[in-house]
Amino acid sequence: MLGRDGDHLVLADAYSPGSGLTLVDVTSRTLTAVRVSGKQSDASGVYLVRGTVCFTRDSGGVSAVSPRTGRTLRDSNSSVERPGPPTGSATRVYFRRPLTLVGDALYVPYGDRSVYTVDVRDL
Repeated sequence: MLGRDGDHLVLADAYSPGSGLTLVDVTSRTLTAVRVSGKQSDASGVYLVRGTVCFTRDSGGVSAVSPRTGRTLRDSNSSVERPGPPTGSATRVYFRRPLTLVGDALYVPYGDRSVYTVDVRDL
């Protein structure tokens, strides 16, 4: 289970995350299978972030998909290999491991004993 999007629970296959999604209506308990468009077959991780399903690939690629339609909203490559779970602000999604977002402050570990802090409003 990835999480809840409005009145639906969003689920993905744990063994092949890019194969599709299942929505469960929490009121009627009906299931809806959602086919995912695009190149998600090589996804290594899948996450629900602020109402968007994000597929990550070991190569650093990231795809954002609508959980209701399966349509790809964004597809990009990052310089981060094997991106970890994303974190999101009101306007952006960040991929890197590990990150912590508190309010508008993004905390990024740097080296063994340091933490770098970024105000996301300045990005």
